[in-house]
Amino acid sequence: MFSIRYFLLRRNTAHIRRTALVAALMMAFLPSLTAQNYERAVGGRIGTMIGASYKQFITSTQAIEGIIDLDIIHPNDMSLRATALYEFHRAWPNADGLSWYLAPGVTAGALISKNSSFLFAADGVAGLEYKLSEIPLCFAFDLNPKLYLIGYGYIKFSPNIGVTVRYTF
Repeated sequence: MFSIRYFLLRRNTAHIRRTALVAALMMAFLPSLTAQNYERAVGGRIGTMIGASYKQFITSTQAIEGIIDLDIIHPNDMSLRATALYEFHRAWPNADGLSWYLAPGVTAGALISKNSSFLFAADGVAGLEYKLSEIPLCFAFDLNPKLYLIGYGYIKFSPNIGVTVRYTF
């Protein structure tokens, strides 16, 4: 029993050290990479919800994004929401125009099915974005999971996948 426990503890410690080393190396090289070459963008989003998106870069690697969407896929839980995200963008190495991003955020809205109520969720996003070089368009694909804390009468997790097309300016 002791030897198995010792082995698992030693193995987890080595895994933690390896993960910390990889994270430290990534953080050392990532600040030199810029993400996108536009300031703002507006467009549409479709996936598990349908809506509109506005993104504004505040630095070369940080942006704020607002999304207004309508969940029409789930007729019993139809809702209208507004989401605010603070995104951290990083360029994908050796791929002009491609970047990845992560963001924390919040969502507020209204459940508009037969049981109407106010909604509030903590959420985040992880995705890829590609900015075309010749025309002012960018495309994004992301996962935007939400953890509803208010509105359903219980804590509800909702995965949300979407594709966004935006006009950049």
